[in-house]
Amino acid sequence: MKIYLIRHGKSQDAEAGISQRWDSRLSESAKQQIITLKTEFQKIPFNKIYHSPWPRAKQTAELLFTDTKFPLEEVEYIHEYRKPRYLEGLSHSSAEKFWAEYSENTDNPDWKLDNSESFNDTLKRVEKLKRLLLSHKDTDTIGVVSHSIIFNSLIGYWLMGENFNSRIFCNLLQHIHLDNLGYILIETDKEKIDIRRWHNW
Repeated sequence: MKIYLIRHGKSQDAEAGISQRWDSRLSESAKQQIITLKTEFQKIPFNKIYHSPWPRAKQTAELLFTDTKFPLEEVEYIHEYRKPRYLEGLSHSSAEKFWAEYSENTDNPDWKLDNSESFNDTLKRVEKLKRLLLSHKDTDTIGVVSHSIIFNSLIGYWLMGENFNSRIFCNLLQHIHLDNLGYILIETDKEKIDIRRWHNW
């Protein structure tokens, strides 16, 4: 099975340099980039494409694939990490302070601040995504249009299983980056995974 993990286009909030709100939509420059790249993505013979319900990912999936025969499906639980609501619309430096506090509490996988989600909350969603992907045939090619933290978590969990923890999760966030509209190509025989390509345009 081939799985393409496609990060959404750049949001209006990200372009403005502020911490993204959950409902931030695609910027105009992101829409233009999608128009430029959609032919490349449409060359891939997808059997199914799943996307996050959050606007920047949903819009990306629709702009890339609505005019194809590829079946699209919104999956509620593959949204981005749910951070504290007070951060939405604030500067990136405010978000960095939160992540520093998160990193200080990696010994507690249930730690959360305000109405954010814990590492274990994220992990439960990633486990469901893995089960969904593995429900497909070995010969299928699947697309997932979602968010970078979900992808980092999925890869960490798939590679490490029960050994994946919040400390490793934080290290992945610090050292692994996928650009907007970049993609990760994974091949799996349902026992192990092979990261075949990590592509930033």
